[in-house]
Amino acid sequence: MEILSTEQASALLSDTSKQKKQSCEVLATEGKKFSASFQLKKLEQFNFSHTKQLGVRVIDEGREGIAYTENFTKDSLLDTFEKATLNAKAIRPEVITELAKSTKAPGMPELFDARLTEISVEEKLAAAQSIEIGATQVDPRIKSCPYNGYADNDTTVHIWSSEGVAGSYRANGCYAYSYALAQQGDETTMAPYVRMGKVPSDLKTSDIGKISAEYALKRLGAIQPKSGSYPIVLSDKAA
Repeated sequence: MEILSTEQASALLSDTSKQKKQSCEVLATEGKKFSASFQLKKLEQFNFSHTKQLGVRVIDEGREGIAYTENFTKDSLLDTFEKATLNAKAIRPEVITELAKSTKAPGMPELFDARLTEISVEEKLAAAQSIEIGATQVDPRIKSCPYNGYADNDTTVHIWSSEGVAGSYRANGCYAYSYALAQQGDETTMAPYVRMGKVPSDLKTSDIGKISAEYALKRLGAIQPKSGSYPIVLSDKAA
């Protein structure tokens, strides 16, 4: 069966809403995500996903019904509309619900950075690998970096309503994280560090592993203080 685009799905439900003279609102999202991590300088995990989801909110005499689907075929979308309608009839509202009146949703172009779409898979894998390398080169007491990775996402959101609200926006970004493991004698400690940005160069991924390792080393030899009141100075990260 034909898989409809988010724009086609919204148009179909718009026509259905008009035919049934039913107030409704549609929120559709489409996203792509990439992630990778390394262990012992070898690629341990690699993932690329492409997801779509659509939610329908029907208003029936002030009652609200909601239904969702990830299946963008015509039959599934129409079935989702019917389920939302039935859900509305099954609810006794405490507050009368109304849809927002006609307005153009803001595009919010600042949420999207085209540079990320130009980054190759090879560049992303290199960024992911540098996290573990950065951590394990800090000190011999850093034995491994068991949890680390690079990930990015690209999401488009569409919104439409029978009251005339219409718009969409696209957002993307990336992040990287590291949990370095330090060992001294029988004592082991682990410390996390994470950064977010628009493109991998914003993250300085090798520094993420290094900082995580330095935090882990600082925890070695830590003791539990006696109960009492103590002055505390928070780092900028904790604050």
